Amino acid sequence: MKKIIYVLTAAVLMCAALCFSAFAADSDNAEMTVRFDCSETDSNGVFTMKISFENVRFMTYQFAVRYDTEAVEAYSAESKTAAKEFSDFAKRIKHSGLNSIGELLDAENGFFDFTGFVLANASTDETSGFTMDGAQAVTDKDFVLYEMTFRKKSDKDPGFEIAFADGNGVHYDMFPEGAAIFGGPDKPYAAKAVFTYDNKEKTTEFDSVKYSSGAAPTKSQRLKNTLYMQSENYACAADGALRVIDASDKTFAPELKDGALCVPLRFVCEYFGLKTEWDADRRCAVVSGENGKFEIYPDSGKVLYGEQQLDSAKPYINKDRVFVDFSTAAKIADVNTYAGNAGEVVFAKGEEWKPERYAEKQALNDMKFVISPLIKIFA
Repeated sequence: MKKIIYVLTAAVLMCAALCFSAFAADSDNAEMTVRFDCSETDSNGVFTMKISFENVRFMTYQFAVRYDTEAVEAYSAESKTAAKEFSDFAKRIKHSGLNSIGELLDAENGFFDFTGFVLANASTDETSGFTMDGAQAVTDKDFVLYEMTFRKKSDKDPGFEIAFADGNGVHYDMFPEGAAIFGGPDKPYAAKAVFTYDNKEKTTEFDSVKYSSGAAPTKSQRLKNTLYMQSENYACAADGALRVIDASDKTFAPELKDGALCVPLRFVCEYFGLKTEWDADRRCAVVSGENGKFEIYPDSGKVLYGEQQLDSAKPYINKDRVFVDFSTAAKIADVNTYAGNAGEVVFAKGEEWKPERYAEKQALNDMKFVISPLIKIFA
């Protein structure tokens, strides 16, 4: 759906560019403001959010907004139940010449998105609420786009805000900017979004392109080249998918030993593309990769990298497999780790795992679910 929206938006801008060769200069614009004003709650905790433009000129726009689902929920005033679809809780105010490309509600994660445009040859009348300046629509104050209904669930702040790809909450992978107003092809406008709730005002400035590059990673990106393991669990999550460590023996699993989580060395290293062999004559495991060669001697408890001996928990053999503590496995495989709780570990190739970031939180939740008792029985 989002791909379709972007294709349509691009098509609108290209058509406008063919019809009009010049646009008003940025310096001619008054300060553009997009308002998200919430009313007071009624006796049932229900309130409305009015979304409006003030002094905004545009050809296309798109906004993604997130909120705390523990504080509020999108609400259908008609059915008096939680909203499931965008049309259940949002009323779009119709304006002659203004069109909607796409609208979306993700009630589970606390997110909604809407996109609109004005055609370059739009004719305006008293129902339009805006005037045309070349290919751009120009609004005055209080140009209302939507009226949305929410219901208060707790005394927490709902945290209404633009859904930037800043790592602080849910966002659209294909729309990292979170807020965008365009006056034409390659003509983004800077503006501000103002949220009011409970007589408090929060202002966020945006430039329509800020998060086009260098955006926070997505959940899918964080799941890639990531391995999640738990003690006493024969299943693990590899790239976010369910995988059994040893299909022939479901008693084979990572384990806690002397307070450290220990993992099967070969399984971890081979997942990350390293070659692992057993030297029977020297009774050592040899792991080879781009960073060189490691030798692991379970009988003596030594782990050697060339002539250097690594400090580690003592490697040992369990069911004819070499086990090492997870930090040693990470050094050998050259990956990052995150151990949020005793008895679990995330191995991640590449970027550091940041547990406070939204993508990592969602990825970890998915991995835990994949290897839960309810799901792993299907492996």
